[in-house]
Formats: sequence, C-alpha cells, structure tokens
Amino acid sequence: MTSGSVTYSIAGDEWFRTSDLSSVQVALAFTTTYLGTTVTVSVAGTAAPPQEMRWPLSAGAMWLSVSNFTATTVTTIGGSSTSNTTLRSIDYEYTVQTTTEVAVPKGTFSVTPVQQTEIGVPGDTVAYWSGDVGNYAKQAAYDSNGDERSSGELTAYHYAPPLGGSMAFLGIAAGLWLIIIGVVIAVAIVVVLVLGPRRAIPSQVVAMQPSETLPRPPDSSGPDLPETGLSPPPP
Repeated sequence: MTSGSVTYSIAGDEWFRTSDLSSVQVALAFTTTYLGTTVTVSVAGTAAPPQEMRWPLSAGAMWLSVSNFTATTVTTIGGSSTSNTTLRSIDYEYTVQTTTEVAVPKGTFSVTPVQQTEIGVPGDTVAYWSGDVGNYAKQAAYDSNGDERSSGELTAYHYAPPLGGSMAFLGIAAGLWLIIIGVVIAVAIVVVLVLGPRRAIPSQVVAMQPSETLPRPPDSSGPDLPETGLSPPPP
C-alpha cells in the first residue's frame, strides 16, 4: 500500500458478519522503514454494532451506520513499544456509486464502488466491491479535493461464489431454481392425479320387496321362491 511517497506493507485479518458482510473486527499490522528504522504499528479494533452494509448494492442508495469502535494500537520503533486503547463513536455515511471496472494486480473486475464518509471528517474512503471476488477488489482513501491519499489493491484471493454467481438466490443458481420448480410442479400434478377427487362409480341395487311367492317348476323340489320383480330362472 502507498500513502504519498511512503510505501508500507499490511498484514492482518478482517472479520465480517456472514449475513451481510458488515465489518465486525479488524487486526492489522503496518510495517515500513523510515530513515533506516523499522516501524511497526499493530491495530486491533472491534465495531459494536458492526459497520453496516446493505444489500443488494443499487446505485444511488444511501444509509447511515453508527458504531462504537474500540481500538488497541501497539507502536514499535527500533525495538521500543508503546500501547494505547481508545473508544469512540463513529458515524459513517455510505453512498453506492455506479458500477464500473477496476484493474488491479490480480486482474480486471466489474465492481460497485461504495463511498464511506465519516461524519465531520474531511475526505472519504471508497471500497470497490466485486461479486467475483466476494469482497472489494480495491480500496482507496481520498482527501476533500478528491485526490487519492492511499490505496490497497487485490493481489490474490480464494473465493467460491454461490452456484450461479450474481444470478443466484439463496445460494442456488437461477437455472437450478427452474429445475427445482419444474420438479415440484411435476410432483404436484402426480399427487393431484393420484389423490384428487374421483367420480363415484354407480353400483346396481336391486330392491328385494317380497309380495307373493312363485311356485317352483313342476320338476324341481324345494320351497317356493319369493317374487323379486325378476323373471324366474328357466327350468
């Protein structure tokens, strides 16, 4: 990373809330050499509540995020270290800019810039979010005149986007959703055909109302048959 004419390296980690990639915690170590002396500054900070991100990112969208930020800074110069812990409230205003492309050492990416401005502090920071990277491909700080003061660019990343990338919903690609919906509809049709209302098959009912007895044929034995309205069996 560069700031003016000074180049320094940054190593560390940043933790994001999984639901919306809001920044929760950072742990960074800045190292540079000044007049032959190595200077290292380590910063560990926590934001409560997290610095909010709102998705999806739509050009022109704006929101305000208020966090209490606790930072512990350890500065080491030539083997001598000092430590300091601060707590302050920070109010950030976010503005989503128009989608564009940025070229960084890792490649060229389509990005959505999100401008972060701390209320009452001149200048701003812009994070260039990329769906292909799963985070920002570049971050730059600008002064009140719009001139870049410092920047950091992507050199490597490991990210497996949800199936379907930007066309995914709930982590499932749009094409796969079509297949799932098609299967659900097919199953619903089968269920309706198998378990749906059926037309009752009428059954023949013969009323047996005895009224008088019929004599048996002369060459048969047994009691006389009750009359059923049906013709007697042939002899």
